[in-house]
Amino acid sequence: MKPNKGFTLFELIVTVAVLAILAMIAAPSMVNLIKSSKVKTTSSAIVDFMQQARSEAIRTGRPVTVCASSSGSACVNTNKTQWSVGLVMKITNPDASAIYSVLKFDDPNLIITGPNNTDSQVVFNSIGATSGIHRVEVTMTGQDTYSVCIPISGRAERIKGSTCP
Repeated sequence: MKPNKGFTLFELIVTVAVLAILAMIAAPSMVNLIKSSKVKTTSSAIVDFMQQARSEAIRTGRPVTVCASSSGSACVNTNKTQWSVGLVMKITNPDASAIYSVLKFDDPNLIITGPNNTDSQVVFNSIGATSGIHRVEVTMTGQDTYSVCIPISGRAERIKGSTCP
């Protein structure tokens, strides 16, 4: 008679139990990694959005405004520094402002704080420069903070931390 080849039920249960324990140990680290990645990718998306706005200002020769927008069609009138609702890029025409692009955020846990200037918006002039230094802060509870820094030259960059150089 040939001996049976394979695993016993006991060996299979022990293997599954060990894998379950390892998965429970790794799960919190994975959640933390996903949140950290979300903050980094959101701050990178904001940098890309600012660079696109700057390019449009240079290309059209007209001022381009980036501000918080919950509707996707106009800047918000209250809580102007709370950019977590989304962003809108407006190109100023002689007749009116036209919406060029919209950036929405899909995670309600993200905290995005816009520049703390008079209108809480960034305006790029026809040569791609801004009227001052702007900082957009992206964070999530328990995660690192990333800042999108926009100097007077208008060239946006992402840095780790809450202060711009």
